[in-house]
Amino acid sequence: MARWLETTTGWSIRRLINTARRYRTITINIAGHTLIAADPLPPNLAQALHNIHHDTK
Repeated sequence: MARWLETTTGWSIRRLINTARRYRTITINIAGHTLIAADPLPPNLAQALHNIHHDTK
């Protein structure tokens, strides 16, 4: 799996994990409303995740 991730993203597994772990999404339910807060991803991480998603199809 690690080799596939490295090949697909062009990143080392260490770089991918260390970069991705900084970003979180929080979902809050208040009075029947759902709020989702997330830090915007830097373009290089967004591209790596895009490559992972599109390589699996």
